[in-house]
Amino acid sequence: MTVRSGKAQAGVPTEAGQTSSRRTGYKWRRLHDGNIIAEVTPHTGTGFWRASGYRAGGRANEVAYTGRAFVLLNEAHQGADELVQREFQHECRTGVCGRWLRWALTEED
Repeated sequence: MTVRSGKAQAGVPTEAGQTSSRRTGYKWRRLHDGNIIAEVTPHTGTGFWRASGYRAGGRANEVAYTGRAFVLLNEAHQGADELVQREFQHECRTGVCGRWLRWALTEED
């Protein structure tokens, strides 16, 4: 089996027949108010989660991070929601904020 994207996943043979040790991972994102994204990413090798928030299409200075590391994913989700509420003066409302969705990690993550 070959990997179409050219990027091998854990245990998936590459075109040369070698298997990759690259671990498949996920980050979580939730859209708030149509333009604010809360994000939870794994802290590699520790088992902790980190929370951040940013404006979609915003400037680099419109990014907020928590100083906390979370052990449980649902606590990290809550921490990210609280972060965007505090830093972007956002109020969560039914029908305005989306669900938490899982995204595959990229090479930049």
